Amino acid sequence: MAIECKDWEKPLDSTALAGIYQLYSPSFGKEIDYLIVIGPHDLSQRPSKTAKGLENLEYISFEKFVTSMMNFSYVLEDNIASWKTHESSKNYMASYVFDTQTTLFDFTKLWLSSDTNVLIVYGGYGIGKTSFSLNLLNHLTAQYQRGTFARIPIRIALGDLFHRHDTKSLICAALQGNDGGANVVNFTYNLFIQLVHQGHFLLILDGFDEMRHAMDVQSFDDTFSDMACLFEGKSKVVLLGRPDSFFSDDEEDRVFESIQRVGSTRLRTH
Repeated sequence: MAIECKDWEKPLDSTALAGIYQLYSPSFGKEIDYLIVIGPHDLSQRPSKTAKGLENLEYISFEKFVTSMMNFSYVLEDNIASWKTHESSKNYMASYVFDTQTTLFDFTKLWLSSDTNVLIVYGGYGIGKTSFSLNLLNHLTAQYQRGTFARIPIRIALGDLFHRHDTKSLICAALQGNDGGANVVNFTYNLFIQLVHQGHFLLILDGFDEMRHAMDVQSFDDTFSDMACLFEGKSKVVLLGRPDSFFSDDEEDRVFESIQRVGSTRLRTH
C-alpha cells in the first residue's frame, strides 16, 4: 500500500488525481497493490467521481483520516440519545449569563470562535447546568454531522473522577463504555490527547463541584493539575460547576492555575 499525503493549497481536480495515479501505475501489481491519497480538502463532485473510477485508489480528507483512526460514530449517536432521553428535553428553559439578556447557549457559540481554551460556567444548584450541557451536546453533534461544526463534542461527568483517581482513567472509562456509555472503537489515550491539542474535540466537563466535595483542597488542586493536558494547544473545554465549590478566591485561583496559563473565560448563570 502506498500513501500520497500532501498539504495541497486547493482541492484536487480530476486532472491532478489522474496525474498522481499515473505516477504510481507502473508499480501496481509489483511493489504496491493499493494507493491512498490524503489531502486537506474534500473533493468536489466531479473529482470524487474520477477517484471512484480509478482502480485501487482511494481519496480521503486528512480530517476524516485522522478521526477514522478512532471511530467516534457511537459517541455521536449517544450524544443525541442522551438529550432525547433526558427529562429536560421536554420542557427545556434556557439559562442566561448573569446580569445580561444573553443566553448561555448564545454566549458559548460566540466563545467557540474566541482565543481562550476554557469556558468556566458557574451556576447554583438546580439552575440547569446539566440540562444546558446536554442541550449543547445535542446541538453541536447535529452540526458536526452536517459538516458545519469542526469539533467532535464529548461530554464527561467529573463526579466520577473521585473514583477514577486520575484524568487518564476517567477518560478511558468514559470513552471505552465502562460506565454504560458509547465505546470508541480503537481508542488509544495518547492519540486522543494529541487530537485534543490539535483542536478536533469540544470537551464538556460537567460537575467539578461534585468532585470538590469529595476531596480536600490539596487533592482538588492535584486533580486539576493532572487535567492540565486537556487545556493545551487548540483545545476547547467547557467546565461547569457550582460557585460554592471554593471557600475563597485564593483557593479558586490556586486550583485553576493551570487553566489561567492557557486562557479562560469565567461567567455565572441565572
